[in-house]
Amino acid sequence: EEILCLEDVVVSDLVGNSLEQKSYCTTKEGLPVIYGCTAPEAMNHAPLATIDDGSCLFNTLFQVDMTDTTDFSPSDGVYLQGEFNAWCDACSPMESGEGGLIWTQNLALPSGSHEYRFAYGKGEPIIESIGVASPCDFNPEDMNALRGVDVDDAAVSLPLVCFGQCTPCSVALPE
Repeated sequence: EEILCLEDVVVSDLVGNSLEQKSYCTTKEGLPVIYGCTAPEAMNHAPLATIDDGSCLFNTLFQVDMTDTTDFSPSDGVYLQGEFNAWCDACSPMESGEGGLIWTQNLALPSGSHEYRFAYGKGEPIIESIGVASPCDFNPEDMNALRGVDVDDAAVSLPLVCFGQCTPCSVALPE
C-alpha cells in the first residue's frame, strides 16, 4: 500500500503565528492512514483500518481423541504444546466433552505455519510420538516429528485425530 505524507507541516493563523506542526499522511486513494487488521475473517478485524499491520489473528480449532490411549484417565488432562506457547508443558489445557475422551482447544493464531503436539498427564507430561516422516509430520526434514497447521488468513478447524496417530481412533465412540 502506497502512503503519501507531508512531514512537518506548519499551520499558521492569519498573521503568521504558528499554531501547530504535524505530519499528514493518506493512502494513494486519499484515505486516512489507520493501521490495524484488515482481514474481515480475522477475530480482531479492525473495520476502519486502511493499512494492514500484520496483527490479524484467526481462530484455530485443535482436536484430539484419547480413546486408544490405554493408560489415559480424563483426570490427567490433555494439553496443547507448540511454538505459540513456547512448548510449555501445561500452559494450554484443552477442554473435554462428555466422557472425557474428545479434547478441543481454540486458539487465536496469526497467519503462518505453526508446529504443535498433544500431551497429557500431571507433573511430567506424556508427549505424543507420531514418528519422523509419518503422514502427519509437518516438517519431516527437521527430525522433530511434530504436527503442524498453516493458517492462511482464515479460520482453521483441524480434523479430529487419535493421540499419537495421524488418523482417527480405531475404536468406535459410544453415542
